[in-house]
Amino acid sequence: MMNSITRKLTVLSVSSVLLVGFILFSLGKIWQEQNHTLDQLGRLAEIQRNVNGLRGQLWVFLQYGDRNSLEQVAFEQKNLDKRLKSSQGQGIKLANLMKMNSSLDVLLEQERRLVSSVEAQSMKDNKRHFVGSSELLHARYNMLIQNMTDELGYREKTILSKSEKNQKIALISTLIQQLILSILVCGFAFFIRHHFKRGFALLSQGISDLAKGNLDSRLSYHNVDSEFKTLIQFFNQMKRSLQDTTYSKDELAQEVARQTSKLNKQKQQLQFLSEKDTLTGTLNRRAFKDYFQRSLINAQRTQVKSAILFIDLDKFKQVNDKYGHDAGDKVLCTIAKRLQNNLRESDFFARFGGDEFLVCLDLLNSYDGVHDKALQLSEVLHEPISIGDQKEVHVESSIGIALYPLQADNVDDLINLADQAMYNAKFSIDYGIYCQATDNVNEIKPG
Repeated sequence: MMNSITRKLTVLSVSSVLLVGFILFSLGKIWQEQNHTLDQLGRLAEIQRNVNGLRGQLWVFLQYGDRNSLEQVAFEQKNLDKRLKSSQGQGIKLANLMKMNSSLDVLLEQERRLVSSVEAQSMKDNKRHFVGSSELLHARYNMLIQNMTDELGYREKTILSKSEKNQKIALISTLIQQLILSILVCGFAFFIRHHFKRGFALLSQGISDLAKGNLDSRLSYHNVDSEFKTLIQFFNQMKRSLQDTTYSKDELAQEVARQTSKLNKQKQQLQFLSEKDTLTGTLNRRAFKDYFQRSLINAQRTQVKSAILFIDLDKFKQVNDKYGHDAGDKVLCTIAKRLQNNLRESDFFARFGGDEFLVCLDLLNSYDGVHDKALQLSEVLHEPISIGDQKEVHVESSIGIALYPLQADNVDDLINLADQAMYNAKFSIDYGIYCQATDNVNEIKPG
């Protein structure tokens, strides 16, 4: 049983397609019948032209009576015979015409013998005998040609009458069958409409009850289509869920507290994710600037110093190109762990982007030891890194140093100065470490 609107609509669509296809098929049959009739009439017209040609040649022969004219008549008779044979079997009854043409062939043969007899004998009595026989043959010629013309006219009327009858029958049967199919399609469409209207009315009633605050009532889904059954079941489930989530005052307060706690946890998680680099787990650029800003405020208040190290990994691109991005990611994570293990608790660092890291040496009483720390980090970072499959890579680093408050007193300027010093460090002979505060970075070393 079709208890689904989709199936019903599918059947309706198929029925409509079949109706259209039947209409096209019926029109095709009528068109085929018309073409068949036109073909038969065309063949009769060709035969009529042959008969007219034969009639014309007979008239010429009757006027002149010579052998050449007679041969032309015989030629036209043969053409007519070929035409009749080629048209045979096309639904046209040509037996009478073929008999008439055969009789004409016999008469022409007699005519040839008479002409040959006259040419052989020139006696007067024989001429009179030829004249009498010739007039009899000529009369039979005319009678046969006229009979052929009448037969062609009769066949043409018969074909037209038969075609008209067939087309009327085809048209009437097509109209009756189309009417029956149309009634069935329309009836099925009204049947679908009735079931759709019933399901829609049920849903409308349910929505109306819900709008009035009635959560106890349930919709019945008996004798409805499967699509509406699914919707009604979902609607009833929704009302049950609304009943289950209707809280008392105390329950509502507890739920508010629970949701608030949940939101605070999510807020903390989001804050953590917003401050961390997703690959290495270190601070990201934005978080580093916030931490550094708070560090500078504290340094101004306590009159301490700070240093920022801008670290760029040299030859890191070759690792990425040669071993792939997975290997490059492993290198970055290893560098982050080494920095974390070699910094004080008061220091902090971040992945600034790509293969660049920023380190803040916080709470310094003097700049003594900054260069040594940079040198230590450079040596640690240069140690071999395992990337799997018993493969190891080495990366070097260029470290630029900027000093607070000796060189600048705000975050962006200090980062820019460290960045510029890092680029100068790539050309430094002092283990790739450079500070713009002095011409020689060793001047900031102790002693």
